[in-house]
Amino acid sequence: MSVELHDPMEGGEAEPFEDYNPEDLDELERGRLLECEAVIERGLETFHAVGRSLLTIRDTRLYRQTHATFEDYCRQRWGIDRTYAHRLIQSVKVVETLPIGNTPICEAQARELVPLLSAGQPDEIRRVWSEANERTAGRPTAAAIREVREERAKPQELDIALSYEDALYKAEKALESLERWTKDRRFARNRPRIQERCLYRVRNVAVMAENVLVNLDNLIAVMSAPDVVDRAKQARQ
Repeated sequence: MSVELHDPMEGGEAEPFEDYNPEDLDELERGRLLECEAVIERGLETFHAVGRSLLTIRDTRLYRQTHATFEDYCRQRWGIDRTYAHRLIQSVKVVETLPIGNTPICEAQARELVPLLSAGQPDEIRRVWSEANERTAGRPTAAAIREVREERAKPQELDIALSYEDALYKAEKALESLERWTKDRRFARNRPRIQERCLYRVRNVAVMAENVLVNLDNLIAVMSAPDVVDRAKQARQ
């Protein structure tokens, strides 16, 4: 039974690039393309197989004889946008992280594990998947997986908050020390020598300070979250 691909891109087909020159595939590549498209043509009966086929087509550029980009190929050949194609490809990597025979049965389940994949936490993927299965008697929904993932992330958020607090304390003390030195009369007298010896470090500090300021909104949000603050206070007691 054929299942239609979801998430079609709205609007008509994009105009081809004017300077696009098709590149012929060799016999082996044409065979691989036909095999991959046969899997996709059957629809999302096996989302993992579809994702694997899209991954092969993308990484080996099997679309190049008829389309300028992988995005054009997905949209014009299959009616899906690049984002959805990427989700299917990511789901392949999630499935391959889990034990054979005990993997998500749909892309929606795998999607909830992708953030852990992006964070480079394959062990956490396995833990979240296992706990979600235990809670649902082996029938985890996407919502159940998300709930487990978010619950397990809370202690990590606390660790991050405490690390930020420690780093801010040390930075504050270092800046106080620098401020005292810049007010010292000896600083003015030795400015040329200090500049000669410390200019590189001063520039590095300035760059790092700028990076901190760029991310300050996120840092403040983490540090001021009520539940994180409460847990941080409890941890200090």
